[in-house]
Amino acid sequence: MTTPPWRSLLEKVLSHEPRARFAQLATLRADGRPANRTVTFRAFASADRLLFTTDTRSTKVEPLARHPCGELCWYFAQARVQFRLAGIVSLAAAEARGELARARLRIWREGSDAFRLSFVGPAPGSLHDGEPAAPQTNGGEPPPHFALLLLEPDEVDVLELGSTPHRRVLFQRRDDQWFSARLNP
Repeated sequence: MTTPPWRSLLEKVLSHEPRARFAQLATLRADGRPANRTVTFRAFASADRLLFTTDTRSTKVEPLARHPCGELCWYFAQARVQFRLAGIVSLAAAEARGELARARLRIWREGSDAFRLSFVGPAPGSLHDGEPAAPQTNGGEPPPHFALLLLEPDEVDVLELGSTPHRRVLFQRRDDQWFSARLNP
């Protein structure tokens, strides 16, 4: 697949705001209620897939297995640009193979000590029962619950608030091709 037109817009904004790696991912809980959480962008997996990291013990994983759709909202304050990326969200955990296994290991090894330590403590959302012993980690193999979330968007809505008038473009994928339409903001 060729590189979608929205990716160059996202890469341009990221190059000017490299620390703006946090975005909000909305999914559906098992009871149908929405869930929203902050995720950290790590890399592009291919021309049109984005990689984020997660802990398979977190509450976001089970609902994604039932309903693997999500929408990411990513606002860049300096550029005043919002991206909303909607599509399929999948998981690449310890059993991942090929390119995803290599990406999982690379992201783990390139992460800071603080990043790696966040995955070796108690399960996210478990009751806090005092300070546990200081977890240990090295840059070697990630724990089995360290995983990648892959977002494969089929719709990307870009709203540029830094221009007057504001500019909005909707990109949609149909039959492995991307189409765009200018919308009123």
